Amino acid sequence: MSHSDTVSARQLWAAVLGASSAVVFGPCVRLGWSWLAAGGAAAAGVTTLLLQRLPPRQTFAGCAAGRILLAAGAALLAVLAAFSAAESRLAFPETARALWSGLPVLALAGLAASRGTKVLLRCGSILAPILAVLYGVLLLSAATQADPAWMRPENTPGQILPAFCLLLCPALSLCFRDECAQPVRGLLPTAAMVALAALSAALCAGVLSAPGAAMPASFLALAQSVSVLGVMHRFEALCSAGSLTGCFLLCALSLGGCLNCLRALLPSLDRRSGILRLSLPIAGLSLACSGLQTAWITGAGAIYCVGLTLAALGIGFRKKSAKMQKKC
Repeated sequence: MSHSDTVSARQLWAAVLGASSAVVFGPCVRLGWSWLAAGGAAAAGVTTLLLQRLPPRQTFAGCAAGRILLAAGAALLAVLAAFSAAESRLAFPETARALWSGLPVLALAGLAASRGTKVLLRCGSILAPILAVLYGVLLLSAATQADPAWMRPENTPGQILPAFCLLLCPALSLCFRDECAQPVRGLLPTAAMVALAALSAALCAGVLSAPGAAMPASFLALAQSVSVLGVMHRFEALCSAGSLTGCFLLCALSLGGCLNCLRALLPSLDRRSGILRLSLPIAGLSLACSGLQTAWITGAGAIYCVGLTLAALGIGFRKKSAKMQKKC
């Protein structure tokens, strides 16, 4: 690995959490906050375990089973990139039905991913604080107007599984951990993201939902309803921009992670040619996407089933290498 591709753990987590905002302020607000907290706690534990247990990507490229798993992970990350590009269509309701509106996001994400890990994560670490300020203002404004009576936990335990799958998004850091100069530890960042997801869902319910009513359809409705210092402001344009930025980051990190898996299999693969080869099938899949919430859940769950298998395989590799070292 060249020095130009080395990044810091802080840059990595800033970019990953910025990308996770597309999930936290997107599909997650349609779930109950109590089940988000429960499912997210399990997801944070899985992510932390994977970060501790998984060996470097090149370890898996050394055997047939590892190569199959890397290829499966690359395919699933490509699917996640297509889903995130399709989700960006919902950032602006006026163009939500225009299938082509997600393609510019995909093109920009591909350009960022083709420039290398350092450029990609630096871009994410610059955009993440902007998203933090934007969503922080909206959440603080909503906190003063939320009705606690409307924030009671819902008796819908079936939501814990989609919450678990959606809040596994920070495990994208696994795809870039090998390029970090410092060890990557995930407990605090993932726990903070889970708390933010539960808080945003609770405030959406407290501001927008009457008792017994359905959960709000999007975070955009909250931006249209809050007031700052007693004056009603319309924040939907800023909220749409934040949603679009989060989808861009998630799409770019998914493409970058996919490319990293492929380059572990094919070291001679050039980043730019790899992105060009991936762009056409991913663009076609993004045009065909429908039922986005189900797609996010299925894609995230499948990716991390592969991740758990990789973790188990990695533990076996470590034990085998330790025995070989003792024999030597």
